[in-house]
Amino acid sequence: MKVIRSFNNNAVLVKDVDLTEWIVIGNGIGFNKKVNDAIDKSKIERRFVAESRSALMDEGVISLLKMDSKIVETASEITREVEHSLNIKFENYNYLILADHISFVIERATKGIEMTNSTIRWEVKKLFPKEYEAAKVAIKILMTNFAIDLPRGEDVFLTYHFVNAQSSEGKLEETMKMSKLIHNILEIIQMKYQIILNEESFHYDRFISHLRYFVLRHLDNESVLIEPLDSGLLEMMRIKYAEAYKTVGKIAVYLEKTEGWQLTQDEKLYLCLHIWRVTNKQEL
Repeated sequence: MKVIRSFNNNAVLVKDVDLTEWIVIGNGIGFNKKVNDAIDKSKIERRFVAESRSALMDEGVISLLKMDSKIVETASEITREVEHSLNIKFENYNYLILADHISFVIERATKGIEMTNSTIRWEVKKLFPKEYEAAKVAIKILMTNFAIDLPRGEDVFLTYHFVNAQSSEGKLEETMKMSKLIHNILEIIQMKYQIILNEESFHYDRFISHLRYFVLRHLDNESVLIEPLDSGLLEMMRIKYAEAYKTVGKIAVYLEKTEGWQLTQDEKLYLCLHIWRVTNKQEL
């Protein structure tokens, strides 16, 4: 591959032996490169087809080429770390989104603008523990590379990006909506019982897992495949766990008003059981 144009130290436009044009990304791949210079293929981390320079018209690629080379280098470093820790492969689309997000994070930090989402931080940590840990590593890389402090909550946004990178359909909006819904459901429970749920308890973990699949089923319009409960048990739960069942009623009203979801009796009763456990086993 030979250089047609060098954008910065980490991005160049090249032509291969078949005369196909590519925009290639890699740490130092464009350093001191001039037209017709050969590039080191081992340094290529990302490549975008640029037939007739069409890729240059893509908003994401254009934005990437305008970024400071340090941002591109950091995006690649974080991508490598996350791919290794989560055993995934970032698609080019996800890479462009991440690089754009990093650019925005640095801009906000240097201007002292805080736009964090720390209110659902604990829910995200429980919903996506591996991705959350990867986000914490990414935060350290950002703070080290740019000598800046980032506010609590920035790890939430990065967690969303890493979850999204594992979805072939790129359901970032769905992931954020799921987190918001679960957060609001937990708020309803805590307000009803006037308690703060113990995020470290076994029953809390079980409940979060149940809520995650419960919400995803509805977001994806999947049929509910949970095993029906015995009718006698259902009646017993209505009576014995009256407060939990009333709380489920509030949750059902909230979900119907905001999402138009109609919960089945079995869904309500599984929620009732989990709510009773998580509110009566706070010591665990």
